[in-house]
Formats: sequence, structure tokens, C-alpha cells
Amino acid sequence: MSVRSFLQRTFHRSGGVALLRLRNAKRNRVLTYHRFQNAAAHSFDEQCAHLENFYTPVNLDDVVAFLRDGKTLASNSVAITVDDGYRDFYIRAYPSLKRHGIQATVFLMTDFVDRRTWPWWDQLHYAFLHTPLPSPVLQIADGVVLEYALLDAASRIEAGERTAEAMKSVPNARRLELIARLPELLQVNIPRDAPPPSEPLSWDEVREMASHGIGFGAHTKSHPILSSLESDQQIRDEIEGSRDRIADELGRPPMHFSYPNGRRQDIGERIRTMVERAGFQTAVSTESGFNDRATDPYFLRRISMEPSVPGLYFRQQVAGFRV
Repeated sequence: MSVRSFLQRTFHRSGGVALLRLRNAKRNRVLTYHRFQNAAAHSFDEQCAHLENFYTPVNLDDVVAFLRDGKTLASNSVAITVDDGYRDFYIRAYPSLKRHGIQATVFLMTDFVDRRTWPWWDQLHYAFLHTPLPSPVLQIADGVVLEYALLDAASRIEAGERTAEAMKSVPNARRLELIARLPELLQVNIPRDAPPPSEPLSWDEVREMASHGIGFGAHTKSHPILSSLESDQQIRDEIEGSRDRIADELGRPPMHFSYPNGRRQDIGERIRTMVERAGFQTAVSTESGFNDRATDPYFLRRISMEPSVPGLYFRQQVAGFRV
């Protein structure tokens, strides 16, 4: 057992998690997930059981009432959110949420659900996993050239992650250009539609879940980092276009929005104002932390989580350990 694991177990056994939960009982926590791989389904069910037993699951409408209307949230409130709109949520997470009576809000990238495109980072990973080139070189931007040694599956996955991170810092037009040129640059055929591990929800599945307490919010049309777009009109089109598409399918506009990437430097006051003017009541970031009455409804903090993390880590993070 590592020193870190020993300290975590000691902290837990000495009542540290219960003490943290008591200390943060009046603050709201919002968890954020993305993917639900097959092996993680059982772990997520255990996470839901823990939340059901030790917390008060709420939805984002309850958080709105807390922040805007001064209503009281139950002690140890927790809301679950899921970004992007992958179908694995429907297959592996939704059954557990129903079983434990927990609601969630899923933020949809609507061009993905409409099957007009699939996430650019998934296309990037696909290209690196399937390229025949052992040592490709990509120029991401002026002065940013990445070289790779693709020796095995692990190095290919690492190359995709490294390139995706670098692409977050370039203008959206440049990112789209690079993604469009991947077949040429890496000599690989990229499917038009997302392969099964990365396929999106269908609108029928969205409507089914909406009728059983799952909320749906907007996550733009194509998931650009909004601050990287070239004009205000492009930003409005991404924000309002996703809002309108969800309204078309569900019969009512979504009240909640999730910023792609979601860091403070990716948003700014201009984009925050556009989201508010589009009629949303909240917007969630990826900045870590809790929410209280002083929190800006258009910059809710969240705790990033994976369904596959060890149970002890999950319990400590939700309680507030190093949040």
C-alpha cells in the first residue's frame, strides 16, 4: 500500500469524511461526468448508492431556487450533471439513476445528437489509433510542432491526449482545419459517423429519459471553446442553436447551459452575458468547488468525477477533500 493510500484510509477510518460532510453540509456540490464505459457500470451504481445514503440528490432547478429565490437546499445537496450526450449514459448510467431515484442533467452537443458530426477529440483519438505512420509530425500552430513515436496502443492514446490538449489553445477555425485534414496528415480514413464506443444518444432516448426525470441542457452545437470563435455571431449561433434544437425536440427550451471546456479563461463576461441573454437560468463551468448563496448562477462550480474511480476517492471528493 502506498503512503498516499495509507493516509487516505486513515483519514476515512478516523471519521474525516463524515467530518468534512458535516462541515460542508450547507454548501451545494455539482458532480460532472462524461463517459460511462462498460467496466464502470457497477462502480457508478455504488456511487449512486452512496449519494442516496449520505447526501440529498437534487436537480439544477433546485439549485436555481436556492441561488435566485433564496429557498433552502436540504443538507448535503448534490446534483449530477453529464456533458456531451454519449449513448453510454443511457445504457450504463441511466438504469442506476432510476434504481436509486436520482435525477441528473445531461448537457447535449446537439450537432452530435443530430449525427451531423462527432466530437473532434474522438476523431483525433481514432486517427492516432489507426494511422499506419509510426512517427508522424503535426504542426498545430505557428511555433507549435508535435512529433510522435507511435510504438504501441499506450503511446497512440497518449499522442491523442497530447494533441487534443494542444488544440484547445488554437483558434476554432484552425482546429477545424486540422481535424478536416487528419485523413491527409495521418493517412487514415475517419468514419463519417461515430463508431459504437463513441456514438451519441438518439432523440427518442432523450425523450424517454426526459419523461422519467432526467433533465437536458445545452452544450453548444459543435463544442467549440467559445472564446476561440471569431465573432459574436458565431458564439450566439452555438449557444442559441443548441437551445433551439433541444426545444424543437422536447417542446420546451432548456434552462441550463454547460460551457465547453469550462475554464474561467474560456468564458469571460462577454460570453457569460450571451448565455444569460439566451434565457438560461444557470451555466456550469469545470472550475472545481462548491456552490453557496454568493455563487454566480452563470458560473457554477463542479467536481469532476469518473464512474470508475476507487470508492474511497469518490467518498472523499464528494465530501470536500481537496475541492
